[in-house]
Amino acid sequence: EENQPGGNGDIPGSFVTPNLDGPPPQFNISALPTVEVDAVAASDGTNFMVAYQALGSVGVSQFWNTFARRITPAGVVSSPVQVNQGTSADHWSLALKFDGARYLLVWPRDLSAGFPAPAAWDLAGRFLTPAGLPWGNELPVATAAGRRVLPSPASAAPASPPASPHPARQPP
Repeated sequence: EENQPGGNGDIPGSFVTPNLDGPPPQFNISALPTVEVDAVAASDGTNFMVAYQALGSVGVSQFWNTFARRITPAGVVSSPVQVNQGTSADHWSLALKFDGARYLLVWPRDLSAGFPAPAAWDLAGRFLTPAGLPWGNELPVATAAGRRVLPSPASAAPASPPASPHPARQPP
């Protein structure tokens, strides 16, 4: 129902198996009293992490925040955790990857004053633990404002750089 015509902006989830005999049971990933969009999911092999953006406001000012939630195989959804430290004037697609130790979430951030000002996109990111908690601070991924709106990390960086088979070429 996420951002669908006639939808309420909630983000439903369900587990689908190859032996499905009917529609799978659904559970709410997010059902805030506002609009949630741009959901993305990844798995650590056991649990799932879902990230999305939600509209917020203070007075007449509107902004978008980025949230994450962990989902167990039983469909238990953790409380939402705000991932971003700086708000965005608009929203766009997110990217989420797991590297075997932690997740990397990357999102476009509109640094403009908001509509009707032209968008000024950069990319921000943050690592998340398998429990869904932010690890470290928000990271500047691509800071030159422009049209950086389609993040796609191949993989999160390993927790520590792998040793090179060539001793003279060790990673920094």
